[in-house]
Formats: sequence, structure tokens, C-alpha cells
Amino acid sequence: MRKEIAESWVKALRSDKYRQGDGYLKKHDEDGNQFCCLGVLCEVMGMELHSWDEEVLDDEKMKLTGIGTEDGELEEPVTYRGKVYTNLAALNDAGAPFKHIADVIEANWEKL
Repeated sequence: MRKEIAESWVKALRSDKYRQGDGYLKKHDEDGNQFCCLGVLCEVMGMELHSWDEEVLDDEKMKLTGIGTEDGELEEPVTYRGKVYTNLAALNDAGAPFKHIADVIEANWEKL
């Protein structure tokens, strides 16, 4: 990952601009949008990001929130380092706060 992207991602995660959620890149609820750490990356990179609301959560297909694809799969460049990103998503979904995830990214940006 380019250092500039990592720095922008870390800054966004630490900014308190994004409300953290899990299981989805971006999900809309009555309080607004929630983001996974990877959803924040997508926003930083200017990628189109679908947001699912409660009405579509019952549809199994829509539970795989994705970017630009009908089946919910992540597109390049989000998956090109899939194993590392999977670990970051697992940290996110386990409840690690964005600020901790930002520390991990900052320390390991060259591997992303």
C-alpha cells in the first residue's frame, strides 16, 4: 500500500468522523451510517460503497455487503492483500476500536 493511502486511512480512523460497525463495510441504521475499518478505507479511496438498511438485511445475498458488485464480493484493490485485510476485518468485528486498528495499520502499512 502506498504510504499516502495508509496515512489517510489512519487519519480517517482516528478522526471520529466514522461510526464503527461490524459485519458490513457500510450499514445504515436509524442513527446514520456505520463502517467497518475496510469500509473507511473504501471511503478514503473514493470507491462507491453500498449502504444497506434494515429493509434489506433479511436478504442473505445483501448480507455480503460489497463494492460495485451484485453478489457482495469486494473488488480490487480492496482484496489484493486479502489475508491482511481479512485480519483487519476480524479485529474490527471482534470489537477492536478504530484507534487500535489505526495503530496496527500505521505499524504495518508496508505489508498492506
